[in-house]
Amino acid sequence: MKNRNRWKNLAFVLALLLILEGALVLGESSTVKAAGDASSAAVLYAAPDGTADGNGSEENPYDVQTAINQSSPGVEIHLAEGVYYFNRTITIKPHLSGKSDAKCALIADGEVIFDFSGHDEDTHNYGVRLSAWNWVIDGIHVRMAGSSGINVSGSYNSGDCSQNL
Repeated sequence: MKNRNRWKNLAFVLALLLILEGALVLGESSTVKAAGDASSAAVLYAAPDGTADGNGSEENPYDVQTAINQSSPGVEIHLAEGVYYFNRTITIKPHLSGKSDAKCALIADGEVIFDFSGHDEDTHNYGVRLSAWNWVIDGIHVRMAGSSGINVSGSYNSGDCSQNL
């Protein structure tokens, strides 16, 4: 009985390896990703009118928080030009950290303003709270945040933004 189970397990592992080998023989520059899995893409898009129901493409963008939540090391999130209105803090939690050789990025494509005027002006209400590591935030203007525009508690982060216009 033990030998039969051992052979079944070995057959399963071999079949799985053959399936994976076939999937990975796509060429050196190809990317293997699950169908509909936007987080495995290198670029995600967000827009002022993006939604959680988007797919992260330029034609059907996410809202900012959903794009951040779908990120993985090396992903660039491109923000369409415009004013983004928020009534709560945008959070980038530690489990969404990039890696030293695969930083995550939040990049403004044109003039991008994060407006937190719908958020209470409490001293603990941040505009963006970045507690992850290895992120780049570039070109975003933050206004009307209660405490600070962008609060950074993670390490190895960088960016060029203006706060509380």
